[in-house]
Amino acid sequence: MKKIYASFLVLFSMATFAQTYNYTVYTPSNSNLINATVNHITADSNGLLWMSSFAGLASFNGTTFTNYTPDNSGIQDNAITKVVVDNLNRKWMSTYNNGIIMYNGTTFTNYKTTNSQIPSNMINDIAVDASNNVWIATNSGLTKLSGTTWTNYNESNAGIWGNNVTSVGTDAGNVYIVSSGSTLMKMNGASFNAVNDGVTKIFEVKNDDVYGYTQYGFSKFVNGNTVASYNYLQDGGCLMDCQPNNIDVDENGKVWVANQIECANGGIQNFSDCANYTWTGSNEINYVTASKMNNSNTVWVFVAELGLIKMVKNNLSTTEFTSAENAIVYPNPVQNTLNVALDQKIDNVSIYNALGQQVSAKTINATEGTIDVSALQAGSYFVKVVSGDEVKTLKVIKQ
Repeated sequence: MKKIYASFLVLFSMATFAQTYNYTVYTPSNSNLINATVNHITADSNGLLWMSSFAGLASFNGTTFTNYTPDNSGIQDNAITKVVVDNLNRKWMSTYNNGIIMYNGTTFTNYKTTNSQIPSNMINDIAVDASNNVWIATNSGLTKLSGTTWTNYNESNAGIWGNNVTSVGTDAGNVYIVSSGSTLMKMNGASFNAVNDGVTKIFEVKNDDVYGYTQYGFSKFVNGNTVASYNYLQDGGCLMDCQPNNIDVDENGKVWVANQIECANGGIQNFSDCANYTWTGSNEINYVTASKMNNSNTVWVFVAELGLIKMVKNNLSTTEFTSAENAIVYPNPVQNTLNVALDQKIDNVSIYNALGQQVSAKTINATEGTIDVSALQAGSYFVKVVSGDEVKTLKVIKQ
């Protein structure tokens, strides 16, 4: 029991400092967003978002969506599974069964078995490295496109365990793949060595840290070693669902997980802080099919059957009490009356909902005070306690 209680304290402490966000929701009814479930989101050097779906390719400049389909562009297939951007700002796309596509800003070029050395038109994944090499995972091996040169890696010439390469990721000069269904492998020269079994998808490779999908969660690998494995069904973890669709790492090293509905209700999560985001105020964030971190201040999320959500950080406070452990609110969870206490005079207390909107405020002018929260709807709230020039924000749950 002591161990469980300690874990609860750690999780609650991290959640206490969770950020709140303002939300903008783009749907097919309020914008020209393509009416489809987006498979992947990325951003180019100009700040444009690029989204792939089974209805084609779309870009978004913050105001307008531009849709590319076989009817209005050089794309030969609507089924775009992923788009990545190289250092020349070219967009490289994988298709379900029609090879890869490159868009240089003017022209679309399709590469298939009929006009290139790609071994298969069935593309499972695609990645680009810092040298603008394009790495293509197919059901007939791995292919590298370097300029105009194609190099194929397979079971017979590179030690890959099975020619069905299902996922690929690159970073810091390293190339990782998933082959034979669930084997994570790392490139060593012109061949591949096994890293770990039980990995079915590479989500992110950053600073040679590999984040891969494993059963009921994800694992982190560094230099071929499993650093940690996070499983929704294990006690003591805070993973909000058991089937992530994407993982991003922001500029502060925080791990963000996009979850579909599987073991729970799905949503977007700052896993490092155990902070879950499941509601925009009027729309539920549940079956998240794709996500992209511009940085910790802006998060892009695509929710199936809803649309694209822009989350912009709302900083309630930046200054903390020097004796922060003495600022408390209780009971938590709360039903009707919330108590606030501090070892110095509290000037005022404000309560904000998950959108960062103020829903209650009260002047205290004492070391203790009470706030009536009976009229608030059930959910998560942030209590902002002000004492002179110092501010403390605490999270509470209203039942």
